[in-house]
Amino acid sequence: MPAPQLPAILTESDWDRNKGTIAKMAGETGIGAALKNVKRTFDAVDFKKFDPALACKGAIAPSDIDRAVNELANEFRSKVEPLRAELAKTHDLGNQIATKFKSNKLIPSSSTEHVIKLAAAAMQFMAQLKTLSTPSPEFAKAKEKLSVVLVDDLVTAEWFQTLSSLQFPRDADLKKWIEDPQMGLSMADGSKNSDLADIQRRAGAELRRFVELATRLNGLKGKTVQREDGARNFAKLWREASDCFYVMKPGLQGIHREWAVKQGQLDNAPKGRPTAEIAFKRKDMEALHKRVETLLFNEEVKMQKLDKLVDDAEYAVRT
Repeated sequence: MPAPQLPAILTESDWDRNKGTIAKMAGETGIGAALKNVKRTFDAVDFKKFDPALACKGAIAPSDIDRAVNELANEFRSKVEPLRAELAKTHDLGNQIATKFKSNKLIPSSSTEHVIKLAAAAMQFMAQLKTLSTPSPEFAKAKEKLSVVLVDDLVTAEWFQTLSSLQFPRDADLKKWIEDPQMGLSMADGSKNSDLADIQRRAGAELRRFVELATRLNGLKGKTVQREDGARNFAKLWREASDCFYVMKPGLQGIHREWAVKQGQLDNAPKGRPTAEIAFKRKDMEALHKRVETLLFNEEVKMQKLDKLVDDAEYAVRT
């Protein structure tokens, strides 16, 4: 929506060209001064605030559109209404001068007609400006567009790239650590231990749950969601997945550490002399555990990045 243009007939320069000998015949009319006030108040209006293409430029959230609409209302009240008041004065003055000219037979009818047209133009421009008090439908369309977003734009493409780069959900060593019965044996004497087996079982459950949630999250790529609800629901789903790795459950990383603690406790308990076979198994188990420990340590950096990107997206929506 282009900014309104001040009609040429309502400019002081146009009045100076058209009044001719009128001023000499009828004396001071006051129209020149009235038009100067019209121009002054017209120039004070920031018409960009009424143009949705300009006022909504750079908006990233529905609240930005609400802010633009509020600024529009303030601009209309503080700047456009004073302009309309000057136009009303010009209209009334023009009609008064037209009546005065009609009563003076020395003033040409063309001059009277010009003043009548000037008064009418002031009234028409006043009515045109009144329409600015109601925001263009484009403001609402812009808000609706920002309310519905691609998930990719919400958490950024980097989030999905980082999720895809995670190694632990498909790592062979981690899978072996969880599934190999040997990891359920005490490294002290090679006996089966129910606590170690339970730790393995819980680690497997956490990993499977993470994979399930990560698959659901990855399936949202390319989908559109309501901005606020989408960010909140995405964050909730991801935090549950993140918990599977290292937060409250105690998570995969915590469970992995729990296994080492339990083995330490068994190692300090009274035991028989380890056989060569047990020593071999112990070395193999320790090596596997170390590889998984390194993997989880390295993957935590990526997990923290994923956490931050989700936190940033949720914060951006709230603010």
